[in-house]
Amino acid sequence: MEAIFARISTGKGQLWATIFVASLVLLAFAFESWLLLLLPVLGIFVYLFLKDYSLPYKLFFILVPFSVEYYSPGGFGTDLPTEPLMLIMTGTAILLLLRTPQAIIKPSYLTPVTALLLAHVFWIFVTMLFSSAPVISLKYFLAKLWYVIPFYFLSLHLIKNTNDFRKIIRLTFWPLFLVTAGILVRHAMFGFTFESANHVVTPIFRNHVSYASALVLFLPFIWFLMVMEQSKGMKLIYLTGIFVFIVGIYFSYTRAAILAAMIAFVCYFLITYRLFFKSILVALPLFIGIIYYLIKDNNYVYFAPDFERTVMHSEFTNLLDATYKLEDISTMERVYRWVAGSQMFVEKPWLGFGPGSFYSFYKNYTVNMFETYVSDNPEHSGIHNNFLMILVEQGIIGLLIFLALSLYVLYAFEKQYQLTQSREDKWLLMSGALCFVIILLTNLINDTIEVDKIGPFFFLSLAILSRQYTINMSKPAA
Repeated sequence: MEAIFARISTGKGQLWATIFVASLVLLAFAFESWLLLLLPVLGIFVYLFLKDYSLPYKLFFILVPFSVEYYSPGGFGTDLPTEPLMLIMTGTAILLLLRTPQAIIKPSYLTPVTALLLAHVFWIFVTMLFSSAPVISLKYFLAKLWYVIPFYFLSLHLIKNTNDFRKIIRLTFWPLFLVTAGILVRHAMFGFTFESANHVVTPIFRNHVSYASALVLFLPFIWFLMVMEQSKGMKLIYLTGIFVFIVGIYFSYTRAAILAAMIAFVCYFLITYRLFFKSILVALPLFIGIIYYLIKDNNYVYFAPDFERTVMHSEFTNLLDATYKLEDISTMERVYRWVAGSQMFVEKPWLGFGPGSFYSFYKNYTVNMFETYVSDNPEHSGIHNNFLMILVEQGIIGLLIFLALSLYVLYAFEKQYQLTQSREDKWLLMSGALCFVIILLTNLINDTIEVDKIGPFFFLSLAILSRQYTINMSKPAA
């Protein structure tokens, strides 16, 4: 790669590259083909990529707010332009490793986070081998690789310091700010109605839930940009960005995102005063106790909804009221799938049904008394709980590995925050911790870690933690 670039970067090489691109432009006009017009762009991209292999990585963070889901007539689905960039980044990382392994394997890779993350990926591979839907599971495993490799390992390789993280986050802020402002203007034309919340976010976002989830996870990073900024004018812009994002989250009418933002605000103080992980240890037994009660003697059947009263709502206040009365269709549809998932787990507790396979099998395990008006699931959506999805698809061992990763990361963020001396590094750690917390919280009633606008920031947060862990561990003991 370096030899090719060395030849292109000479004066004569640049001349021939220019002639080549100009010829393609002329051919495109001659044949009146817009596809040919893409070739010069591709040529420029390849040229720049040979010069700087971090280009696809940077481009991803610029373009991810604009990505859209695309489905071909044959049913093949992808995210454009982000998923092709993820594939390029994954290939780049593998080539770098094969070419100079000693140069890119760094101490920052050798952390407990890396070990737990690799264990998580390895178990996905194992359950793929025994999957009830092998083709689907293979696709899931490959997709997992092009999230983990670019946004965890390549991040550790490319990002050298806190200022590099700042530059990457700033690449996403501007386009995401513009997208959010545009959606708010569009929503205003509909009077900010609850009914139009899904319509106004398309096609950039699948629905109002993915829109709100993307905005809320990015709030801690805008805060980081604001506190790092020296210019008063830019501080005001970032403060405006925080306000616009909060307005966007509110008018998305997404309960999980609004609640996650509130809890993250509390977590900031818990981490600061070393109460964060202690609070988790107190809350965890309570959460486990609730689950045990629901499972024991099939107590969950007492919460079955009234089919005739479980309906969609056109007002957000009515939705909140219906939620605690168990009359909201989206809440009870989640319960419908959770009950099916629990039945699936009983059948295959150790290896699960295979990664990505929930939709293919869950309808055979549903309980009719929890059925709702949307249980036909035309969107082919998942179980709406990332932890339960892992349990169903990867078995109890898969869930335990993911829980171990999540709990260790939550503990380590607080621990490394207290050990870190640099104010800039502490700010970055806090933003990464809150982003991670928000993603976990929203995934209690969603399964969006493998979504291109959310998953990358999940693994980027892990990279932030691993980098700081290495820095702190390399310091001599006091």
